[in-house]
Amino acid sequence: MTVENKDKNKKKYKGLKITGIIFLGIIIISISGFFVVKHYFTNQFTNLTDNPKVGEWYNIYPKNAKSAMGKQWHGNIKIGKENKVLIELYGGGVSIDNYTEERPNIKGIKNGFYNVASENGDNMAKWGISGTQNENPFKDWTVIVIPYSTGDFHVGAGAYEYIKEDGTKDIKFHYGYTNYSKMLDEALKYINTDPEALVIAGSSAGGFGAALLADNIIRHFPNTNNITVAVDSSLLLYTKWHETAKNIWHAPQAITNNLKTDNITLDSLVALKKKYNKKVKILFDCSIRDAILSQYQGYITDGTLQSSRKRGDIFQSDLKEMVRDLQNKIPDVGIFIFEGSIQKDTELTQHTILVIPQVFKEIIDNKSIARWIYDAVNNNVKSYGLSLLDKKY
Repeated sequence: MTVENKDKNKKKYKGLKITGIIFLGIIIISISGFFVVKHYFTNQFTNLTDNPKVGEWYNIYPKNAKSAMGKQWHGNIKIGKENKVLIELYGGGVSIDNYTEERPNIKGIKNGFYNVASENGDNMAKWGISGTQNENPFKDWTVIVIPYSTGDFHVGAGAYEYIKEDGTKDIKFHYGYTNYSKMLDEALKYINTDPEALVIAGSSAGGFGAALLADNIIRHFPNTNNITVAVDSSLLLYTKWHETAKNIWHAPQAITNNLKTDNITLDSLVALKKKYNKKVKILFDCSIRDAILSQYQGYITDGTLQSSRKRGDIFQSDLKEMVRDLQNKIPDVGIFIFEGSIQKDTELTQHTILVIPQVFKEIIDNKSIARWIYDAVNNNVKSYGLSLLDKKY
């Protein structure tokens, strides 16, 4: 064999070796990706046992708990090492009239308005503020997760029958409050109802739910005085909130009585603070030009679900007014305004942060949302990112 042939064989072997390594790498990445997807997106929680293990997630299937479509609903629980409790409410859209009722977020329906599958929340618990990452200050807390599949900000307590566009009758089960109540009753059998600290948190529809349900949740922990309510990305202005909550969702009167203006979150938080004063700390965070909320606000305003720079401008103005009202009516409120990811064409910003790993990222003044909430638990309530309210986009 000539030297030239030897060199060719060496190069060929080297090329095959590199190709093999790359191919092997692809296989490893693919397998790893499969297990990552399985780990985070599939239902792998077991049903709650009589003796749950500390640090493990379980499902709770309350009797007669239903999604909007009438399917079995369930929540999640993890018993923590510390005598502290985090109750987290998930989001997923909202239904406010017959048009949105007919358009849940399911296959075959374009631009669905609300999630109807509670199992979508399984294992999301491992991502954000309820996860066990080392950087999470709440990793050793007991966590109760309330998934969302009812389109009613977690406060519905009845079925709503309506006429569809084709003239036929349909029914949706707005059982958000019913599901939450049954879930909490079951969960409280396994945890200490006198925790050292209680955090009630929610994102998007879950943030509205946190504001609306906080009073009811607090009454289940009568001896706990360190209470923090954290509302993430929950601002929609609508003059018919009271009517919707009462007639479509069939929410309890104790909740609907507080709804007096077009700002359901502000009404609920102001009433909560008035009742509990120093016992409860109020936090509100939102991205400056929230892409999803500005779309929903557009539907409320003119009946179209679209994204645009103008809608971002309107939302930014509404948010500025919301912050001003919160600070005037709840002087010790904590505010966190951020940008997150930004859409290039519209300058719209990301929606929600509590349920994703970014909650641990230092995004304003070397402070993360998770640490901001934890600081409030330890009586250090501060505001960040307020200068963004006047930023020109």
